[in-house]
Amino acid sequence: MCNFCNACIEFWMCSEYFMDRLDVISGHDYIPTFEDLLHCRNRTTGILEAGLMVAGDSFYIVDVGGQRNERRKWIHCFENVTGVIFVAAISEYDQTLFEDDRVNRMEESLDLFEEIINSRWFDKTSLIVFLNKSDIFKEKNSNVTIRKLSRFPRL
Repeated sequence: MCNFCNACIEFWMCSEYFMDRLDVISGHDYIPTFEDLLHCRNRTTGILEAGLMVAGDSFYIVDVGGQRNERRKWIHCFENVTGVIFVAAISEYDQTLFEDDRVNRMEESLDLFEEIINSRWFDKTSLIVFLNKSDIFKEKNSNVTIRKLSRFPRL
């Protein structure tokens, strides 16, 4: 799938939501809701850092861009971390990478996850995997089969 098609799919993923709310969104006094923000897509670039307190415990969160050209920037951030949250969009099984339209996004996520769990940086690190965008996955799965992925030939 070409990058233009990927862009169309990403637009499609949120366009129905916003088109259904066009009368609200076009209002002069429109203020985005939390749900509106959740429907927006913004590719992470660089390294974003934030500290937070939860029930008296302090957490330091580092959000890194997952695109290939971003990865070299963040591997050094993981020395001595206690946990990694790996997020992959389950709905991207039929899409290709932004930077290489010959590589399937889900296959790339699986390869990256395998690289991370086998890295010396994470040998004593807890890992959590989130497969997000399940709503989009359910909607798309009625039209596009996951069997196209070479890693899932029996599904």
